Amino acid sequence: MEQGGSLTLDDTSDGEDVGAITGGHGTNTWDKPITAGGVHVNGGDFTMEDGKITDNEGDTDKWNENAAGGVTVSNGGEFTMNGGEISNNTTPSGSGGVLVTGDGSFTMNGGIITGNSAVEWGGGVCVDDGTFTMNDGEISGNNAAHVGGGVAVYNYLEDKSGRFTMNGGMISENNSGIGGGIKKAEIRTVVVINDGMISGNSAKDGAGVSVKTEDPYSSGDALNRLEIKGGEITGNTAVNYGGGVYTAVALADIADCEISGNE
Repeated sequence: MEQGGSLTLDDTSDGEDVGAITGGHGTNTWDKPITAGGVHVNGGDFTMEDGKITDNEGDTDKWNENAAGGVTVSNGGEFTMNGGEISNNTTPSGSGGVLVTGDGSFTMNGGIITGNSAVEWGGGVCVDDGTFTMNDGEISGNNAAHVGGGVAVYNYLEDKSGRFTMNGGMISENNSGIGGGIKKAEIRTVVVINDGMISGNSAKDGAGVSVKTEDPYSSGDALNRLEIKGGEITGNTAVNYGGGVYTAVALADIADCEISGNE
């Protein structure tokens, strides 16, 4: 979907396959390096009321970090998810479920992002450059071999900024090497948790929430921080360190949050 366009996905039938976007394959080209297997919102406006974006595959021909198996939002595009399901999408490089880049925005008011997988980062969601706001719904059962089983907020460049805000909903039963629930890394990335539950996630380090900054000089940057102001982080399990929250060389402000029962 190009800039200025608008589309709504709404499953109004009892048929299981009606209202589904499925079986897509994103292919990278030199002039269009940002791709998606299911839906690419490239500057337009997409609203998901119901239905499914499922069983799609991201770019497999090249090592393309700007790819998603399910949904990519870029070029200032806006995706609003009020219901439905983004599920069982895969990619070998970018995000399995949802990639937000190029100053895009994704607002999740309901529905579920589940069963997605990525080799590198962001099994469920990856925020590279833009914003993801979770007001309700569920991000669960996703897997990333490297970082961010549920959500990865990942950025290497100083001219980009990624932000993930959680106001409600649940992030649960996700798995990754680092950051089973949420992984915040590198420079100019912000994670704010105001409410909601992060539970039952697993990782080698930082099973619930993991925060790490490679550059120690950016640890006090206002655009590089973790804020936990409410909600619950409970029942997460790490093999090594940080069953609930793991921080390393990062600005973290934690208050009024229940962190319990983690291992």
